[in-house]
Amino acid sequence: MLIPYATVRRAQRTPWVTMGIVAANVAVYLWVLGLGPERFTEVAGRWGFEGLAPEGYYRLLTSLWIHDPRSFLHLHLIGNMWALIVFGPQVEDALGHVLYGAYYLLGGIAAGFSHALICQALGMEGGPPMVGASGAVLGVLGMFAVRFYSTPVKTVVFVIPGVRLPAVIFLAIYLGLDIRAGIVGSFAMRTVGGVAHWAHIGGFLCGALAGLLHGVVGHARREYLLERPIESAIERSEAILGLHRLVERDPADAEARLRLATLLDADEARLGQAAAHYREAISEFLRTDRPDRAIDAYDALREGGHGPEILQPRAAAALATALERAGREADAIDLLDDLSNWPALAEGILEQALMGVAVMSRTRGDRATARQALERLLAEVPYSPCESWAKATLRDLGP
Repeated sequence: MLIPYATVRRAQRTPWVTMGIVAANVAVYLWVLGLGPERFTEVAGRWGFEGLAPEGYYRLLTSLWIHDPRSFLHLHLIGNMWALIVFGPQVEDALGHVLYGAYYLLGGIAAGFSHALICQALGMEGGPPMVGASGAVLGVLGMFAVRFYSTPVKTVVFVIPGVRLPAVIFLAIYLGLDIRAGIVGSFAMRTVGGVAHWAHIGGFLCGALAGLLHGVVGHARREYLLERPIESAIERSEAILGLHRLVERDPADAEARLRLATLLDADEARLGQAAAHYREAISEFLRTDRPDRAIDAYDALREGGHGPEILQPRAAAALATALERAGREADAIDLLDDLSNWPALAEGILEQALMGVAVMSRTRGDRATARQALERLLAEVPYSPCESWAKATLRDLGP
């Protein structure tokens, strides 16, 4: 028995489509439940999918919203919605709301066709109508398998909770059980409560194929390289090689550059390469208005033993502003003070650095540092637009 209950990855945006699908299925279920179990056969006959007749193709969609109220402990509905809640938000987060909804319906359609075709091929037509969202949900699981193949799934294995299985392994086991059940004949649908295992398989394969065609494997590979724990020199070398390829394909991939820089720091012979990647990562984070990540990269840079002099001057000035806004005035002052001593600085950068040191030091009550910065400003940046202000501030600071 395998019961998934969470994944270690959390969606970054609200899964509105997943929530809507769950709400719609629950609402229809309550409506059918209110009609009474004895009328379910009538509802299934009107809206369930029965075969490949063109006039009944619309039922490929209507059947997705109907679940059997006679199932034990309502597991027909609960099982499908539980799987959708566990895996759906991550897929919706990766694809976007509209595309995710379209692929959900596509998986349901593919599931209905695969079930009908297999039954027709095996001479098992004439069974009760197929109902339930399982085919569409399995389509979502197939997409999850190729997009988040390395993401651990928290699973209850028999009675042991907390077992973490990589998504591709968990879903391969699940699919294998469905295939086995289909082969031994439980897909026969002799009763309305039967299980359409070949519909599950068709939905899963449709979702996986859609993911491959949509190019999500490349995203999955990138995510794996960025998050993969490194436990050996071989794994480090493999990760460095993979990250180099990512950066070659997309030089503006700041996350890949930052991860690559931190791995290169472990090799003294490649510290120069690490510094270059830190520099480009921080510049790109700032350019794309991600100051928090620029600060994270700067902290990693300092932890790796690099000095701020490896940064581009304008990036260093912008980073100091980000540090100040993040409440790290002391770090901002240190960075600007260091920047003001770099050789061959453009006057605008030098002026900005000294002004920043003076203003923040004065605010923090460090009159000596503020005075020193203002005196340097007057001496090293002649005809500065801030000259009058600097002189007035020096008088206010006193001797």
